[in-house]
Amino acid sequence: MIKSMKSPRRLAAVAVFAIVAMSAFGFAATNTFTGDNLAGDSSDDISGFTISGIGYGLQNSNPAYLDEVHFTLNVAASEVHVRFSNGGGTPTYTAWYDCNSGTSITCDIDDDEVAVANAWTLEVSAVS
Repeated sequence: MIKSMKSPRRLAAVAVFAIVAMSAFGFAATNTFTGDNLAGDSSDDISGFTISGIGYGLQNSNPAYLDEVHFTLNVAASEVHVRFSNGGGTPTYTAWYDCNSGTSITCDIDDDEVAVANAWTLEVSAVS
């Protein structure tokens, strides 16, 4: 059996295996961990905002369309968006419109986008 292990092919195979094994060990040995990596799972209540003082502005050139909506939030928001729907059984929604951040919010609406007659509901999406 020892004689068969001394064949050049088997010796070469064992040598290649040893080199690959040592290389893998060398890469694994260079991995270091600082302990700064964290993972976890948690939850928090989502309380929502209180919206008050809702008002609308009309376009000067065509007052049949909204130009802006403004309102006040009880807590400052870092990002606010609004959209409108026409109500009904299956409502149709407008695109989302960007607003400023803070507590006194103003959202500009593109010209001729939201007709006053079709703006039945206002939806506000905000995060603090």
